[in-house]
Amino acid sequence: MNQAPQTNTEVAEEIFKQLQASKVNGFPLFAYTGLKPQIFSATELHLKAPANPGHVKNILVSYEYGSDTYTVVINGAERLEDIYADGLADLIVRKMGVN
Repeated sequence: MNQAPQTNTEVAEEIFKQLQASKVNGFPLFAYTGLKPQIFSATELHLKAPANPGHVKNILVSYEYGSDTYTVVINGAERLEDIYADGLADLIVRKMGVN
C-alpha cells in the first residue's frame, strides 16, 4: 500500500481486510464488537457501532500514504493519528470499552 490505489475503493477495501483479519480475545473483530463496516470513500472505511460502554457510535478509519499509518476519528470528534495497522483493532475495542 505504498503507492496510490488502482481502483476507486482499493484503499478502503484493504482497511476492511486488515480489520476483518484482526482477532480480539480469539474472535474476529467484527463478530466481537458488532461493528458494521461500509466503504465511506476511496480511502476511508466507516464503522457503525452498536450500543457500547464507551458510547462510540461512529468510527472513520483512513489511510495516510506518506506515513503508512492510519487516522481514526471517533464520533466525529476525537481524532487519533499515526496508528499502525496492527494496533487498529485494539484501539477500537479499547475506545468502545468492550475488551
